[in-house]
Amino acid sequence: GRPNIEGKINGQGPFRFILDTGCSFTAIVDPTVLDELGIEMGDDVAVPGMPGKAATIDSLTFGDVHMSGIHAVASDVGKFLGRGKTSPRGILGIGIFSSCLLTFDFPGDQYLVTNGTLPEPGGEIVKYDPENLIAFEVDIAGKSVLVGMDTGSPGELMLPTSYEKEIPLDGIPSAAGTARTPMGNAEIRASTIDGILTIGGHEFKNTSIRFADLPQMTRSNKGNVGSGLLKHFAITFDQKNARLRFDLAPKN
Repeated sequence: GRPNIEGKINGQGPFRFILDTGCSFTAIVDPTVLDELGIEMGDDVAVPGMPGKAATIDSLTFGDVHMSGIHAVASDVGKFLGRGKTSPRGILGIGIFSSCLLTFDFPGDQYLVTNGTLPEPGGEIVKYDPENLIAFEVDIAGKSVLVGMDTGSPGELMLPTSYEKEIPLDGIPSAAGTARTPMGNAEIRASTIDGILTIGGHEFKNTSIRFADLPQMTRSNKGNVGSGLLKHFAITFDQKNARLRFDLAPKN
């Protein structure tokens, strides 16, 4: 449920990463990988919910895209993503591709890296808040709500519980498990929107919605959109101008 990308570190690998729009760091790499490659770790770095140490990676390579001098953080990625043989070994923040246009093509299972910029906001193109990771407005049954894009989350749409009485629902929210993040846990209540959800000019009916008071959401009264809903789109990021384009995949 999370978008992955394979890359080489200092010419070795490949290693699998999650490309996470909810990550404020350039790169978080498991210390076991850095030990394996002989990369030194330095001063302590605060990572939400986990300890970390600073490290410098000489080069990262993704296909034909080459980067050098990457300031990374060594932290226990396995604690968050699992420790299976195929589990990702690192997390990349969206900022690592800030100098270009990056497209998450979910239906096509690919990333596209190109030069250029997006046009002015309107229709499929929306403005986002660069000071608040990737936060943008969606319309939920006629109500404008600020949500953060979190491709590292496999969920769909989640809001703080304060919205339960503000959003038209087709029934009383019911218990649906527990949300667990490095910043804290919260009980989940689920229902379905009684109305239209609009993202980038595209409308969705009968959308599932979850409510939970996770610390990172309640602090700013902001919702969260994960890959479970974003999977319908090819999303292009113009980080120079803080713009997003939502291209809806054609229906079969």
